Amino acid sequence: TVMGLMYLATTALMVSDHRAREEALVQIGKELNRFSDTGALLQKVINVAADALNFEDCSLFMIDVVTDRLVLRASRGPLASQIGVASYELGEGLTGWTAQHGEVVRLTDPTRDPRWKGLYQELPAHVVGAYMAVPISIHRGLIGVIRVQRKRSPYKWFPNDFTDDDEKILTTIAAQLGITLDNRRLIDQLVK
Repeated sequence: TVMGLMYLATTALMVSDHRAREEALVQIGKELNRFSDTGALLQKVINVAADALNFEDCSLFMIDVVTDRLVLRASRGPLASQIGVASYELGEGLTGWTAQHGEVVRLTDPTRDPRWKGLYQELPAHVVGAYMAVPISIHRGLIGVIRVQRKRSPYKWFPNDFTDDDEKILTTIAAQLGITLDNRRLIDQLVK
């Protein structure tokens, strides 16, 4: 029947999506230590995360130890031209709130959240859909935030929201990145 075919198609898509995500995590784990340039490493993480989570934009902000601001260090999307320029104060907007509180933010419509500032928009406000930001931490504390966005779904029956699995994937990616950056810092200290 038609319902049976729809169920089979949905199941096949879910299995395929799950496998792609697992492969992305394995790829990140293997490649994180290959990059000597931190900027290239951050961009690689963004690219693999984009493939794993299927979103329109992903941006990675790191805390600048001199200014104590979150500064854009990698992006896949319209903000790519703002790398090194776009920044938030800790606590400012959803990105700054994530950094200040060290908690994941996952929203269906971020423009309705009172913390939303829209200072550096990856998408036009009328198409902004699902939003998720996760902290990047090391043993000393929080060092950055990865945030992702999707466009609003044009179909009410087909939501484009981030799921619990999406959150687990992005949190795992952030944790892997944190460990790699912390290990690099320790190696640099030993060399000095």
